[in-house]
Amino acid sequence: MIGSEKFKMVKELSSLGMNMTRISKKMRMDYRTVQRYISMTEEEYESIGHKTLSGLEHYRDYILDIIKVCPQVRETNLLYRLREAFPEFNYKRAAFYRYVKLLREQTGYVQHEVSRRRGIRSTPEPGYEGQVDFGQFKIVDMYGGFRRIYFFVMVLSYSNMIFVYFNSEPFTTATSIIAHEYAFRYFGGRPQMLVYDQDRVFVVSENYGNIILVKDFEEYVKKVGFSIFLCHAYDPMSKGRVEAIVGHTKRHFLDGRIYCGIDSLNSQCLEWLDKGSNCTFDYHKNATPRMLFENESKLLVPVKPCVVADQKAFYVRKGTHILYKKNQYAIPYESQRTCERVRIEESDGVLIMFDALTDEIMCMYTIPDSEGNVLSIGDGTNAISTAKEHIVMLLDNESVVIAFVDGMENKAPRYTSMQCVTLVKSMAYFTKTSMLEAMTHCNNIRKYKIEEILAYMIY
Repeated sequence: MIGSEKFKMVKELSSLGMNMTRISKKMRMDYRTVQRYISMTEEEYESIGHKTLSGLEHYRDYILDIIKVCPQVRETNLLYRLREAFPEFNYKRAAFYRYVKLLREQTGYVQHEVSRRRGIRSTPEPGYEGQVDFGQFKIVDMYGGFRRIYFFVMVLSYSNMIFVYFNSEPFTTATSIIAHEYAFRYFGGRPQMLVYDQDRVFVVSENYGNIILVKDFEEYVKKVGFSIFLCHAYDPMSKGRVEAIVGHTKRHFLDGRIYCGIDSLNSQCLEWLDKGSNCTFDYHKNATPRMLFENESKLLVPVKPCVVADQKAFYVRKGTHILYKKNQYAIPYESQRTCERVRIEESDGVLIMFDALTDEIMCMYTIPDSEGNVLSIGDGTNAISTAKEHIVMLLDNESVVIAFVDGMENKAPRYTSMQCVTLVKSMAYFTKTSMLEAMTHCNNIRKYKIEEILAYMIY
C-alpha cells in the first residue's frame, strides 16, 4: 500500500488526463499498481489503511516498550525485532513505517537528532533531560603512592545540578546501575530522558541506529521508566554539559586531594557538591544550580529503589581462598583451573559463588557469625548444609533428597558439595518428577553418585 500523498498525486495526475504509462514513469511505480489505485475511491483506500493499522495495533505495547527506552531507535531495528519475536508478523515495511510514525506522533516519542553546535546549546525544559558520563583520575594516597579511581557523573541539564559517585574499580553494568540508584536518590527522582555515550557497560552495538543495549541495563531502564539517547561516536558536543563536569570534578575536587579510602572520598564529594559546586552562581542563568533545582525537583519522577544484590567480582588465583567480609572461602579445585573471575552474591545469610563469565553456580556457603574463619569445601558443614537446603527447596521432597545427599556425604564427604552444585545445575534440564524418580532409584540400589542420576535420566 502506498502513502496517502502518493495516492492523491496519482489521482490528481489521472484527473489531468495523463495516461497510466506516463504516471507510472513519473511516480516510479509499477503499471499494475497505478492501475489499481486509479480505479480505487478514497473511501476504499482509507478502509485498506484502517484495516492494516488495526492489525498492527496488536503489537502496539511491544513497540512502545522499545521506543520508551530509546526514542531514537530506527524503524528498521523495530521491524527486525518484531519479526524475530513474532514469526507470524507479515506486514509490509511501508505500512509498518507509517504506523510507527503515527504512533510516535500520538505518544510524543518523536525522533530528535542531537547535532553539533558551535554556540551555546539551548536549555531543555525542567525535568526533561539529564546527562551521564564516566571519568578516571590518578590520585595520591595517604602512603605517598598513586591510586587510580573511577567516577560516575550525572547532571540535570536544566538546573546543572550535579551528582558524582566514586568507585575503586572500573564500572561494570551492575555498578553503573547502583550509581544510577544513588543519583536518583540524591535528586529525589529521575528526569524523562538521559543522554549517554556509546559505552560498553550500556550498549552492545549501535550499528547505524540498530541499537542493542546490555540486557541488564535494558531491563533496569524498563523497570525505572526513563528514556535514553545515545550520542554519535566521537561527538562530545552532544553532551557537553557532563563532559565539562567531568573536567570540573578533576580540577576543582580531585586535584591535590589525598586518597584515604573510597567511602571517605564519596562522603567528601557529597559535602563538596552541597557546599560548593551545586551552590556556585551561574552568571549566564543568573542563579545557582540549587536555586534552579527548587523548580526542577517538582517535575522529577519519583523512583522506587530497585533491589540490587550485594555482589563483588574477584580474580581467581590458583590455590587461594577468597577473602570476603573477614572470612576466607575456598573455590572448588575444578573451578580454579577453568574460571578466571568469581562473582559473589550475599542473600539471607548465604554466600553464593558464580563463575563471572558463564554465571553458573560454583558453590554456596552459610556465612558464619564470627570473623576470621577459613572455610573449605568438604571439611565443614557450611557448604554442604547450604547445598542440601537448596536442593530440598528446589525439589520440595525432603525425605528422598536428604536420603540421597546423606548417602553421598557418607560415601565421599570431600566431594559432596561439588556434587550438590552439579545436581543443582542439572535441574535446569530435567523436571522435578524425573529427578525425584532418579533419586529414589539411586536410594533403592544404594548408589549415591551424581553420575548414577544422570545415567538414569539419560536412559
